[in-house]
Amino acid sequence: LAHQGIDPIEHKHQKNIPTFKILCDQVHLIHSAGWRNKKHTAQFKSTLETYAQPYFGTKPVDQITAGDILRCLEPIWLSKQETAKRVKQRISTIFKRAIAQGYRLDNPALNIEQALPPQNKVVNHMRSLPYDQITECIRAIKFSKAQHSTKLALEFLIHTACRSKEVRRACWSEIYFDDGKQLEKAEKVSWVIPAQEMKANREHRVPLSQHCIEILRHAHLNKSHEIDLIFPSIKGVMISDMTMSKLIKSLGYKVDVHGFRTTFKVWRKSV
Repeated sequence: LAHQGIDPIEHKHQKNIPTFKILCDQVHLIHSAGWRNKKHTAQFKSTLETYAQPYFGTKPVDQITAGDILRCLEPIWLSKQETAKRVKQRISTIFKRAIAQGYRLDNPALNIEQALPPQNKVVNHMRSLPYDQITECIRAIKFSKAQHSTKLALEFLIHTACRSKEVRRACWSEIYFDDGKQLEKAEKVSWVIPAQEMKANREHRVPLSQHCIEILRHAHLNKSHEIDLIFPSIKGVMISDMTMSKLIKSLGYKVDVHGFRTTFKVWRKSV
């Protein structure tokens, strides 16, 4: 700019640099269309409004310093560790946008952790069941007084080692008969989970065991033509994760539904 005879300082002020709050709103609007998780979408904006904007929300993004971000994160860095990390990541996202739009050349949130005390690493492991107790657990599920669909869903989850949400939202349209036969006579059946429903965002094919096929046959007996869900609730909607969790705990098993994936991994390593 100087070589062109332009005063760089005057040029910068003529660019109408947005404030951090304004750029937050813009980034939220742009990205929310691609985010599948509505809770994450809402939290992205609310956490920045709560923890970042009181410190530098009205400042133009080119005037915000690493010191501003440090003052924002210090009060919650140790007391609200997970929240603090997410706030830092979201602030960084805003500055990446600022750099892309030419409002500034650096990201002041990039190495801010080096100026903060180390956080305690707290790992919350899902409670799992020893695999030698699985047979007894499945028998208890079958003879429980829970809704038929819920019992089948939980048993299907244990046998496929899939995540709760993947099983709860499973649809008949995702079931494929590899040998071309109908469900009543099929011996080779696959469950193909669409990419958008997977954590890794890739289509996942689950070859079903004979026991899983038998579970589908039981579920098919109560199938409604209007509902594509394999394991619907009484109201015809997806059963909740709490419903499955409540069932397993009511049977005396102090484990997490997600913990059955751990049980499967432990068993797999032992055979």
